[in-house]
Amino acid sequence: TVVLKLFNLSGAHVAYFGEKDWQQLVIIRQMVREFHLGVDVKGCPIARDPDGLAMSSRNRYLQPEQREHALSLWRTVQRARQAFANGERSREQLLAMLHASWEEEALVSSGALELDYLELRDPETLAQAPVLAPETRLILAAWLGANRVRLIDNAPLVEALDEDR
Repeated sequence: TVVLKLFNLSGAHVAYFGEKDWQQLVIIRQMVREFHLGVDVKGCPIARDPDGLAMSSRNRYLQPEQREHALSLWRTVQRARQAFANGERSREQLLAMLHASWEEEALVSSGALELDYLELRDPETLAQAPVLAPETRLILAAWLGANRVRLIDNAPLVEALDEDR
């Protein structure tokens, strides 16, 4: 892969990757372990706009109305965290609730917002989380608008864990 070649050519001992693409970060960490690369892979927190939207170069393609619809991803993260804080521990129940609220968001967007995936995953293996825990990662992606801008977001179910890298 490109990252493996970069690590080998650079001789880096530390590498920083954004947590916005959580799946990529997990795979790179796994690659470093499996190939004994001796690189300390650090996750950098997701940078968010004041309204919670995860920063992305793709955001510049969003019209003001689309930007409001894009916030559905952040609202979904917040709903998951609130449900977990309120005692929800059933993976199936939480996913059902999140999918139902997503459908409401999609209706408000008049079809401009299309869910790609919404999953609860183990933060280290990316396997489906059979039991919900504070570190369980909600990962989601959606397509937005006629120009099909792809938006991604993720977060642990407990906000304080955003600071524990």
